[in-house]
Formats: sequence, C-alpha cells, structure tokens
Amino acid sequence: MGWIAVWMSARILRWGLWISFLGFMIYVHFNRAALLTKLNQLPSGIEVSIYALAAGAIAAGFLELAAREKAGFQRPPFLGWPQRVN
Repeated sequence: MGWIAVWMSARILRWGLWISFLGFMIYVHFNRAALLTKLNQLPSGIEVSIYALAAGAIAAGFLELAAREKAGFQRPPFLGWPQRVN
C-alpha cells in the first residue's frame, strides 16, 4: 500500500473517530440519568471509551501528518486541499 493510500486512510480514520467521539458525547449527555452510578459518576468503561476515541483521533492525525510528508504533498493552505509535489 502506497503512502497516498496510508494518508487517505488516516484522514478517513481521523474524521471517523472525531465524529464517533462527538456522537458518543452527545449520547452520554442526553442519557446521563441512565448511565451514572449511584455516586453520580460515569462507569469506567464509558470513561475509557471517551478517552480512547479522543486519543485515537489525535494519533490518527499524527499518522496523517507523517504520511502526508512521505506521500510528497506540500502543506495545504488554510482550509484547502494539499497539492502533490513531483
């Protein structure tokens, strides 16, 4: 698998993890009463899931940055798509 495919996969993974994190946080917010323990704490599994989604998204972002350099793309302009350098 070439570096362009690794870069695009990391990009898709990063966005998927951030969207999953946001969706899970909205779910926890609206179902707080059903999820909290007797001491008004979140269960360990939910806390680990929240942390893992955020940390995974950040790690995928770092992988995306590294793969972009290896694939030969320049740094993109702000809010733009990167151009390939030949």
